Amino acid sequence: MRFKAGKSDFYVSTRLIEHPNSYTTLPKDILAEVRKADFTFLFSNKQYYNNYFFETYGHAAIVSLYGWQLLSTLSRNNGIVYFIAELLMLRIYGSFRHDDITGCVFDFRWNKAGIDLAMRNAFVCRSCLGRLSSLKLSAHQTKIIGDLTEILDVVGKASKWNKDIIGFWKSLTPTKAKKTKPTDNPTGSKYDVFLAHNSIDKPFVEAVKSQLEKRGLRPWYDKDNIAPGRHFQDVTQNAIRSVSSTAIFFGKQGLGRWQVVELRSFISQCVDRGIPVIPVLLPGVNKLPPKLVFLNEFSWVKFSSSADEKEVIDSLVWGVTGIRPQ
Repeated sequence: MRFKAGKSDFYVSTRLIEHPNSYTTLPKDILAEVRKADFTFLFSNKQYYNNYFFETYGHAAIVSLYGWQLLSTLSRNNGIVYFIAELLMLRIYGSFRHDDITGCVFDFRWNKAGIDLAMRNAFVCRSCLGRLSSLKLSAHQTKIIGDLTEILDVVGKASKWNKDIIGFWKSLTPTKAKKTKPTDNPTGSKYDVFLAHNSIDKPFVEAVKSQLEKRGLRPWYDKDNIAPGRHFQDVTQNAIRSVSSTAIFFGKQGLGRWQVVELRSFISQCVDRGIPVIPVLLPGVNKLPPKLVFLNEFSWVKFSSSADEKEVIDSLVWGVTGIRPQ
């Protein structure tokens, strides 16, 4: 996909944005630009007559950011990038929308306040991914969906950390003055990721820890950080409050006794601080525990046989840092 900023001034002459009148009465220079593009996004602070965020007309969409400060504490820039991704997704598959607020990009959002959750999640839910995979898509459309998924991932990462996406995007772009490294930590936390696991799975988790350290990350691992004589739970709770992400390992034996306690804290931290929670399936485990249905909303990674599987470690590093390894 190629994006280009419009050259003409855009304004809505009426008090409210109306469909299709506001589209058909656009200034001539704007209409000329619309005709040259595959799709045009027009952003306004005016309100729609029906209070929607957007409607489309031909190859254009006017998006209303009216009352933004009442809907979210996030930057309008985050909303602009999110709506671009959402509208392009709908161009490919617009026949289904969720009535409920799920955080999925295909939510209809009858309640406009759901846009805050949408930006912080910025994902395509599992059921919608299934619908997309069942379509007879061209190679071009498949590539576009892949690009849009990556754009949404950056929107979600920036929004979880309450960052303006423009500044966040710049921090991911290497420059002569400073090259971005996977160890850059936007939250300023001492540790990049907390490794929550059942003690039975320690050998495998230690091997994963070693792989993460080779990538320059700083994992928090209980064996390395709990001194003899210290109360295990106190140290763990303090660590949870200071990490910038967490990986929850699920082995064949299920969750450990302390892991259940940690999991509750992780989800609370995820909500309060917006930190990523990454479920990690160990060899022999093909799905998350059915009773933990809320974890199905998080993208997970899965090891097939060993801890040195490059693609899986790459995915885990991406989840922890927000930077996809090349």
